[in-house]
Amino acid sequence: MHLREEIPQTTISANQATSSASSSSYAEPAAAAKGGAAPIRLSRLIALRLLEGSITVGSHIRPYIGFLAVIALLLGVIFFQALFLVAPAIMRSFSPDERVQALPQSAAVEQFLDGQRKYDADIIWQSLSPSLQESLSSQGATKESIQAQIDNERLAGQRYVKYQYVGGTLISDGQQMFFYVVDIESPSPERNGSFSFVFTVDKDGKITGLKCNYLAIKAPLLVGDEHGDRTLQSESERAASRRARP
Repeated sequence: MHLREEIPQTTISANQATSSASSSSYAEPAAAAKGGAAPIRLSRLIALRLLEGSITVGSHIRPYIGFLAVIALLLGVIFFQALFLVAPAIMRSFSPDERVQALPQSAAVEQFLDGQRKYDADIIWQSLSPSLQESLSSQGATKESIQAQIDNERLAGQRYVKYQYVGGTLISDGQQMFFYVVDIESPSPERNGSFSFVFTVDKDGKITGLKCNYLAIKAPLLVGDEHGDRTLQSESERAASRRARP
C-alpha cells in the first residue's frame, strides 16, 4: 500500500517539472522580443517629440517668416561681400609678391629738402655728391650763387609748404631713385602748385641727380628736355644721357 500511494505523487512531480520547463521555454523568447522592441519604441518617441517641437516652433515663428527671410537674405549678401573682399588677400598670400620693394627715405634727400625749407644753400650743397658738386662748380655754380638765388625766392614770398614722399627703388650700379611731391606757394603762377621731384642717389648715399618740373636751383645748373622738365645732373649722368639718345 505504501508503494502504490507514492507512485502518483512521483508522476505528478514529473508532470509539474515538465510543465515548468515548458513554461520557461516559452517565456524566454517573449522576454527577448520585449527587450529588442525597446530601442525601436524609444527612437519613435524621440522622432515624435522632435516633430511636435518643430510644429510648435513653426507655429510661433510663422508670423515672422517674412522678416526672418529678409534677415537671412541680408546676412547672405554681407557674407558674399566679405568673401569678395577677403578672397584677393587670401589669393595673394599663396602667390609670390613680385612688386619692387619700397625703400626708406634717403638722408641726403631729406637734407636737400630741409635746406630748401630753410633757404640754406650750405645744407643743400652738403647733400650733393662730390661729382655733382664738381659738375656745378665747372658751370660757375657755387654755394654763394645758390644762396643768392634762394634768398631772392624768399624775398619774393616763395615758400616750400609740404614734402610728400612717394617711394623709392633700386636702379643700376647700386644707385637708388626717390620720388617726392613738393607743394610750393609763390606769387608767380608758374611756380605755385604741386611739383614732382625725382632724386638719384649713389651707393654712398649722396645725390647725383635731380629731375623735376620745377627746381629752386635754375640755369646754368639745369638741362632741359623735350617735356620742358629741368634736370640737375653730374657730368657722368650727362654723358650717359647723351649716349642713350638716338
